[in-house]
Amino acid sequence: MAPHKWTTPEQEALLLSMMPEYRKYMLSKNYSEFWPKINHKFFAQWPVHKHVFPEVANEEDLNDEQNEDVKKAMKQQKQQIVRWYRWQTNPTRLARAGGSRGVLSIGETLSGGACTKAPRAPKELEVYSQLYYTDHVK
Repeated sequence: MAPHKWTTPEQEALLLSMMPEYRKYMLSKNYSEFWPKINHKFFAQWPVHKHVFPEVANEEDLNDEQNEDVKKAMKQQKQQIVRWYRWQTNPTRLARAGGSRGVLSIGETLSGGACTKAPRAPKELEVYSQLYYTDHVK
């Protein structure tokens, strides 16, 4: 059974709407401009203080102790947003969800294609297996 989602459908729609922009930042691996944008959009629609203290209408009405609780909750929520984006673009998860068993495409690997952006290059044995498995082993 799948775990319960932490997002509401509206929150997930907002996060998904920013996915193309996130993918642009993935190329440079510099997200310093992206995180403030998504955090601003997200927290403008769903203020943390309303989630933590629903009985308090305005954020200015919070006392110092409540403000500390809100800061902690906001920090956790920001980390959750980061994790959500990283999980949505996780190659291992995408390969598993797509039915692929992580098989390397030898053509892309040898030509320096998308597969080589993995954390490590395939070992000689893996390349050999991809090339000659069907001829010599099967």
